[in-house]
Amino acid sequence: MKDRISKSAETLTDIFSEVLEMSEGDSLHSRSDVDVNTLCREMIEEQKKVNEKGLDIRHASSLPDDFKVHTNEPNVRLILRHLLDNAVKFTEKGGVTLNCEIIGQQLVMSVADTGIGIDPDNRERIFDNFVKLDDYADGVGLGLPLSRRIARLLG
Repeated sequence: MKDRISKSAETLTDIFSEVLEMSEGDSLHSRSDVDVNTLCREMIEEQKKVNEKGLDIRHASSLPDDFKVHTNEPNVRLILRHLLDNAVKFTEKGGVTLNCEIIGQQLVMSVADTGIGIDPDNRERIFDNFVKLDDYADGVGLGLPLSRRIARLLG
C-alpha cells in the first residue's frame, strides 16, 4: 500500500511539473546562438549519468563542430530531454543515438533507439496529451506533446 501511495504521489508530481513546463513553453523568452554539438554532447552526458540499463547512449553529428543555431536553448534542452528519456525508457538492450544533421535548409535533431518501436497506427497518437501506449510505463503522457508543441513554436 505504501508503494502504491508513493507511486501515486510521484505521478501527481510529474503531472504538475509537465503542466508547468507546458505553460513555460508558451513564452519562448530570449534566443541566442547555441552550439548544437556541445548542447547535444551535454544532453548525452546527462543521460549517461542516469543510465542504469547499460545502454550505449551516443551522439552522432554531420555538423561542423562550431555549428550554431539561433534559438531558445532551455526549450531545445527540454525537447531533447523528453525525447531521450522516452527512448531510454522503452529500450532494454542496445542503444540510443541523438543524431544531428542538415537536411535542405533545416537543422534536424532526431533520436533513434533499439527499443520496442511504435505501431504505425499510433505514431500520431503519442503526440496527444495524456496518451500512453503502455499503461504500466512511468510518465503521464505529456512529454512528447509538449516537445512537439515547443518545436513548432521554435520553427
